[in-house]
Amino acid sequence: MDDRQRGRLFVALAAVAWSSAGLLQRELSVDTATQTGGRALFAAAGLLTYVVVTERRGTLRSFRVLGLGGAGVVVLLAISSASFFVALNHASVANVLFMQALAPILAALLGTLLGDPVGRRTWLAMGVAVAGVALMVGGPGRPSALGLGLSLVMSASFAGMIVLTRHHRDVSMAPATFISQLLVLVVAAPFAHPGAADGKDVALLATLGICQIGLGFALLTVGGRLIPAGEVALITLLEIVLGPLWVWAFLSQRPSAATLAGGAIVLVAVVMQARDRSSAWRRVSFVWPAQRPLPSNGSRPELAWRQLDITRDRELVGRALAASPNVWDREAVAALGPLGAAERILQIGDGFRHGESWWEVVVLEGRDAGFVLPARFADHEAGTIYHVGVVPEARGRGLGRALLRRGAERLLADGVDSIRCDADVDNAPMVRLFESEGWDRGEPYERQFVL
Repeated sequence: MDDRQRGRLFVALAAVAWSSAGLLQRELSVDTATQTGGRALFAAAGLLTYVVVTERRGTLRSFRVLGLGGAGVVVLLAISSASFFVALNHASVANVLFMQALAPILAALLGTLLGDPVGRRTWLAMGVAVAGVALMVGGPGRPSALGLGLSLVMSASFAGMIVLTRHHRDVSMAPATFISQLLVLVVAAPFAHPGAADGKDVALLATLGICQIGLGFALLTVGGRLIPAGEVALITLLEIVLGPLWVWAFLSQRPSAATLAGGAIVLVAVVMQARDRSSAWRRVSFVWPAQRPLPSNGSRPELAWRQLDITRDRELVGRALAASPNVWDREAVAALGPLGAAERILQIGDGFRHGESWWEVVVLEGRDAGFVLPARFADHEAGTIYHVGVVPEARGRGLGRALLRRGAERLLADGVDSIRCDADVDNAPMVRLFESEGWDRGEPYERQFVL
């Protein structure tokens, strides 16, 4: 299972956890403020336990490194949680749920502005999901201005929280979710009446806080770092679909035909997005033994080299992928768009490792023209040219050859025992390049790739 599949799974499980709210909450006998404060108290306890167990000796550090991104998650998550409950008092459940269905679109737009776009398939799936939710709840209706405003704040703050979690994916936001629940508790506590809760209420509040909110947020902070924000928000719509089904299954309250039909449409949208896109095609391997001297790039004064910046150079990588004859590149661009495909390429998997300065951009006559990503295999002593690309306007200038040699030089200087690469059988320019450089060619084989 790759990172994208894990991300989808964790977010789907978060939606499953959240969907239990309707089943459990209707059994409570305490007022709204006591419900909100009680759930936040137990959620904070559960999330703190999760942070301590996962971070261990690094617990305090996990809070210190949150930075402004973590502060943003705290505030946005607290606003989203609070505005959801208040909106229910000023708008119908149908209106609130419909506005919640707009969160994926808002998250996708915000993510795109921050360089984390979603592909055409995701946009299509979001449109289908909104239509399904509209069928479930009967459309947006005519809420009051206050109800509409609160619902929009709920969706926008939730979308912003997801985007920040993704944008700062190098930092776990689990500590931020803990702080957000403390903030909710502080706000709700003055209006709560804990003495009114009996044993059943306490048990339900503990279950809601730890399992529904706490577990859901913990899963979201993991999955939300692995897939684009728009996709995260889309998958969380499973909560809307599953909630009525739990009530039907356990309380025998049959949902309406429109609810079932709309829920089926939302499920189709989520499956449409989550379904793995696989392609199998013929590849051919090439090997360069470490003992063999490399051809030199010679004197090319028009070329300069600089270290690749994963964030700044995503657009460059995307342009090269969009015009590539490589099958995986074409499939990735079609499914994710150029920037999404570039992100997938630059998120090298756990099976590889590379030096900080190995990945480079070639600059031709003052303009960025291509990139090379050399890496070592994590489990043995060989290396590989993980990817190489040239933008369309710079092709035909011998840059593919220069990039291949540059990457190979990096790997041999690091002491690999060989360099192992492969190319599409039908990618004639790349096959010719390897052969003209003197690489040893292997037999063609079929390989399966998952986008």
